[in-house]
Amino acid sequence: MLSELGGVGAAKQLLRGGNASDGFTTLWEAGRLELSVEAFVLLPWYRHLFEDHHLDTAQYRLSEHGFDIDRFLRETQRNPPVWVSDDV
Repeated sequence: MLSELGGVGAAKQLLRGGNASDGFTTLWEAGRLELSVEAFVLLPWYRHLFEDHHLDTAQYRLSEHGFDIDRFLRETQRNPPVWVSDDV
């Protein structure tokens, strides 16, 4: 999927429909939803690449599985990747 659609296209594909991917389920079972596509698309430096319905789906899935989105975003923004500009 990644080689065919690229990163953003693959992420959008995974956010389609009502059901989460097997990978999401595996990460949830391992307590590692911070590594999911759903979590990554909510990061400020990626949000602009997605439409509102993608972001809504990501938030819904994470919330439904007990993931603390606000905490994740706070902690991640404290230590952003070096390539992220201060504008984000």
